[in-house]
Amino acid sequence: MGAAKNIYEKLNKIKNKPELALGLLYYSKLCCGEWDELKSLLNKIKTNLSLGQVSLTPFTAILSTADPNLQYLAAKNFSDKYINAKSKINHDFKKNITHKKIRIAYLSSDFYNHATSHLIAGLFENQNKEKFDYYAFSYGKLDNSKIARRVKSSFNNFFDIEAQSDEEISKILYNHEIDIVVDLKGHTKNNRLKCLSNRPCPIQISYLGFPGSLGTDFIDYLIMDSFTVNKDNRSFFNENIIYLPNSYQCNENKSKILLSKKDLNLPDNKIILCSLNNAQKYNIKLLDIWAQILIENPNTILWLLDDNEIVIENITNFFINKKINKSRIVFATRTDTKTHISRMVLADIYLDSYPCNAHTSASDALQANLPIVTISGNSMSSRVTGSLLKTINAEELICRNYSEYKKKINFLINNKSSLSKIRDKIRKNKNKNLFNSKLFAINLEKAYEKIWKSFLNGEKIADIKIK
Repeated sequence: MGAAKNIYEKLNKIKNKPELALGLLYYSKLCCGEWDELKSLLNKIKTNLSLGQVSLTPFTAILSTADPNLQYLAAKNFSDKYINAKSKINHDFKKNITHKKIRIAYLSSDFYNHATSHLIAGLFENQNKEKFDYYAFSYGKLDNSKIARRVKSSFNNFFDIEAQSDEEISKILYNHEIDIVVDLKGHTKNNRLKCLSNRPCPIQISYLGFPGSLGTDFIDYLIMDSFTVNKDNRSFFNENIIYLPNSYQCNENKSKILLSKKDLNLPDNKIILCSLNNAQKYNIKLLDIWAQILIENPNTILWLLDDNEIVIENITNFFINKKINKSRIVFATRTDTKTHISRMVLADIYLDSYPCNAHTSASDALQANLPIVTISGNSMSSRVTGSLLKTINAEELICRNYSEYKKKINFLINNKSSLSKIRDKIRKNKNKNLFNSKLFAINLEKAYEKIWKSFLNGEKIADIKIK
């Protein structure tokens, strides 16, 4: 990423540079942990976005701000220029109306050892095949991992379409007479959103991969919940919303292995604050709050996830410049999901990221009964952890701003009994509504039935709420 940053710096010196040049420089600096110029860069990007330019990718926008309007503009400008079809095809869906069972297809490049598959495998295994015909279309790499085998065995109809073009995938979906297609990627790496731009299916949904509006003109619904999308940010979604009764994030209860602090080079006599998250979710304000907490609580260490060498060096130097001994910053290597969740059992408090929350890592923390202190802002991507906590009745860990966030973390560091009670609450509540794939599948299938019935009745597409 350092080499890429150097290229983007040169690119931005060109007079007639591409619209996205600033955004590419911003993202490369974020990934390298060069935070000092990000605020001024983002201000320039905001101005360009308001003028309709594609100056920031939608994915970078969710990492950069909790402003739902800026996120929406980034998604809409990008979709208008690169994804929305210039000419539409009027498909005939008369055959779909005759289906005895609703045909539902999931579309993704992540049906392998990927975070998405680890979240959604339990949902796939609990699908009601008596009432629905399920399909999976994979356009990404496939491996022989345990999770990939679980996903594949959940479907009677699993197709590898990696070699097909967007146009060919669109025709495959249409020819299979898919009634409801569910895109699992959104504006994330290796997506093939464009294959849905000519509406090959009567109902098109996006779910899980991208935490925000896609800004397209061909996605009918997003699957969310009333915490992630509320009255304050609803207007920044041009899609209709399927509101699920608990958290929108599907999950299952995962097994763990026994690890010790010695196994992971962690001190026995310190309070371990962790944020085992991608470093691109860090920013100067967040790190400054963490530094203040470390200074005020000398009995703590900060446990972070190993990233590229440049960002590790910059993070370490940041804390050294704050007069914090580098021995108090420990980096964990990347590992498999089971080990990752198991090692979090050893931590005391998970420090969530903001403005983009931890998402999969947040649910991993709760799997380990680890209290996670979060800030819930205005954007959907800043409210994901809050959604998980609300589902398990641990809303006392949800903060509104950095001041509350710091205060809550300091309180828990110095009140072991309160921390223990929260751990017990997580342990007691987590499997009722959150890590319950069967219940999630039931609620989601209620939504599929409801929106399909509305389609058959010729009703206008609108938000729906599942109770």
